[in-house]
Amino acid sequence: MRALGVDRVEGGFVLALLDVTGKAPAVSGTWVEPYVGDATPMETLRAAIERHCPGRADAVATALDESVVTHRLLHLPFTEPARLNATVPFELESLVPFDLDDAVPTYTVLSKTDGSHLLAALTERESLTRHLDELAEIDVDPAVVDLGAIALAGLVASTRVDALVVEPRPRGIVALLREGRLQGAHVLGGVDRDAIAQELRWLALTLVGDDPVPPVIEIAAPEDQVGAATILDAPPLPLAEALPAWATGVDPGCLRAVALAGRAAGVVTTGVNFRTGEFVYHAPSEEAWRQLRLTAIVAGVTAVLGLGSFGVVVAERDAELDALREEIRKTVTPIVATVPVGQERIRLEGAVQGLERRRAMLGGSSASRPPVLDVLRLIDKAVPPTTPFEIEELSIDAETVRFRGRTDTYESVDVIKRSLHALPGATEPDVRDVKKGIDDRIEFRTAIEFEEGAAG
Repeated sequence: MRALGVDRVEGGFVLALLDVTGKAPAVSGTWVEPYVGDATPMETLRAAIERHCPGRADAVATALDESVVTHRLLHLPFTEPARLNATVPFELESLVPFDLDDAVPTYTVLSKTDGSHLLAALTERESLTRHLDELAEIDVDPAVVDLGAIALAGLVASTRVDALVVEPRPRGIVALLREGRLQGAHVLGGVDRDAIAQELRWLALTLVGDDPVPPVIEIAAPEDQVGAATILDAPPLPLAEALPAWATGVDPGCLRAVALAGRAAGVVTTGVNFRTGEFVYHAPSEEAWRQLRLTAIVAGVTAVLGLGSFGVVVAERDAELDALREEIRKTVTPIVATVPVGQERIRLEGAVQGLERRRAMLGGSSASRPPVLDVLRLIDKAVPPTTPFEIEELSIDAETVRFRGRTDTYESVDVIKRSLHALPGATEPDVRDVKKGIDDRIEFRTAIEFEEGAAG
């Protein structure tokens, strides 16, 4: 099998060709192809594929730009595919500024321990359609449309390591791996080395929490590295020791394309694929069989309709069934739009569960914390106006409010801590990781838990 990975970068493309035989995968080559003259990007890609892959690849994998995709790691207390398909879109709905009707969700199951641990992603339908239409112009039909950053983390994950993967580039990734399983990932938003280095520290702390930072793998050419291990005060892990044997020796800037080729070949399993639902991929041979099956079905239906009275009875029963289905859809559609036939009940249950979780998070509960806005008002009222501070990151669950703050002096941190002690219903607030930041402001993290009945 020959698999092609295509990674789009600023100013061009990176291609990787992977041959998978009965023994082991082998990287046939990697190429960096800049845009040429007045040629369009797709014309550049067509010429590059024709030059480096004279025989048609058996499978192709490409990647959407991370800026048009949102992803999240989820844990759901069930494993049934139908329930997962119905629930995952609602878990991601609050993360995007468009309706689920205009979205394409996808997910992959990372493990099934006490339910399902998922990597879920969502993109706008228009973005995926545009991506596939551009490739169709040059006769490329990718079997996998992934996220390049997640595929890269999946390449390292295949070695079953504990590591923090850092790709220090715009739209690069910071990913936490435990025994080869993806535990969390953030996409870098910085546009230069200094911004990336500053953002890296906080993203890493968000992923590891109170645990020690595992060995750090920095995937970049030496001149592009930011010294991630030094910034995070963690041991470095050489890239060669973190990659599968067949990927060692590849230029770090080409590893995304190699990872995508691995996704197309099925040797890299961690990742998502937006070729799902109406966008599902059909291999050329499979498409021929599919067309043949459709032809056979049409011929069969024609024969049945030719059986006279029996056909009339079947048509009447079908009409009755369609009418019943239409009545069900009319009832369900105002609540949950675009429901596939037969999944109305599951979709309604998924929608109710999603709304219940969002209500509990935003509104608090009778047995735990007050509503979110009330908590923020209490914090603002408790801290004296003469003690300026900022909340930069905020996370909330059923019992606990956590945030990362910044203020001017260490004394201000003490004032804030005493003020938080006075919050009604709060237990002993935990203020930790007090330190001076790069801009000389004082940074700290806080976790506030509420006593039973505090919401009342």
